[in-house]
Amino acid sequence: MKTDRTSAALVTERAIGMMSAPTLRYGAILTAVIVLTALNAYLLKTLDVVGIPAIFTAALLAQLLLLLVFVFSLIMVLRTPLRIAWSILSSAWKGIQVNTHVVGLRQRYPRLVGWAGRRFSMKQPTGLVLTIGTFAAAAALLLFISITRAVILKTSFAGIDQRILNLVPDIRTSAQDRFFSVVTFAASSLSVLVFIIVVGLASWGRRQWWLPVLLAGVFGLETLTSTIIKHAVARSRPDRALALLNEHSFSFPSGHTLTATVMGGLAAYLLCRSVKSSIGRLMIVPATLTAVLLVGTSRIYLGVHYPSDILGSLTLGLFLLAVIITILEINDRFRLVKPAKLSPAAKRPLLIAAAAAVLFAGIFGAQLTPLSVVERQQTAKILPAQTRRPFGSCRSTAKR
Repeated sequence: MKTDRTSAALVTERAIGMMSAPTLRYGAILTAVIVLTALNAYLLKTLDVVGIPAIFTAALLAQLLLLLVFVFSLIMVLRTPLRIAWSILSSAWKGIQVNTHVVGLRQRYPRLVGWAGRRFSMKQPTGLVLTIGTFAAAAALLLFISITRAVILKTSFAGIDQRILNLVPDIRTSAQDRFFSVVTFAASSLSVLVFIIVVGLASWGRRQWWLPVLLAGVFGLETLTSTIIKHAVARSRPDRALALLNEHSFSFPSGHTLTATVMGGLAAYLLCRSVKSSIGRLMIVPATLTAVLLVGTSRIYLGVHYPSDILGSLTLGLFLLAVIITILEINDRFRLVKPAKLSPAAKRPLLIAAAAAVLFAGIFGAQLTPLSVVERQQTAKILPAQTRRPFGSCRSTAKR
């Protein structure tokens, strides 16, 4: 007697059959990346290269490159398993709906079951999109609150923060100073203003007037949020003897990192919605992640933020992004604000504006971010405070 195969089994077989040469190739690349990452970590631990700036920097860059390749390969490898999992979950959900116990529960508690069912519906604004967005925002907010609490109480992060900052002067070079000054300037208010203006000019006549308005509104929101939290926590900046910039605002959270996370993440989301190529979408995510991490690293390298400031900004930025993207997704699906519709026409203005902002930071970043001359850490520990070299009176134009 022949048994009928379920649709899930058919989809599973079809998906397994799709695991051809590309999937296997990306699997091999993923395995090689894992091995090289372990080898790089072993070499960093075994060889004392912290005091050799060139080798240490090369190792960090290699680690970053491996991370990007790892993320891209992992996404490509998981495409088929995710399709299999989705087909199985879809069939399981259909089976649950006709289960006798579930049917009885629905008849006994119609309001409760109906409310829960609407939370997973794709046909109304308060359905699945809002549910996923709420969970994502709540998770990021809880992480941010946990980090903020640790910073205020000076618990687990205090010793780690100071040890990392004490190591930074030993790996600084003139080339790295210039590079990170450009990176930190790319997330300054002036660079973001250039980005928004170019988006507005490039989207002129394309019925995308809402795009620069959205970006300007989000930038104002994250700036206001950062300012309020800075004054609420009132954490002092790191010791100026370790800093290359003179910043006078409070330290937690990092405004530059928050700007890079929120504005960069929003631009990446809009690009992913406007780009049709799946490869293009996959390349946008690691590129944005790299940019955000570089901005955060630049703030630590320049000595104006603790590592916990960066972590706090990342989690706060993810919270704001989850809220903003959820609103945009709901609006795009249910036309709550009809003119603000996501479309492929946003791709050109965003790409032009991103290139203009990067070019602007590359040309003017080092000149508009003057660095102070700082004694090396070993000398600063030996000399009394009154005999140290005075800092320059130059101030960074980006005081965030």
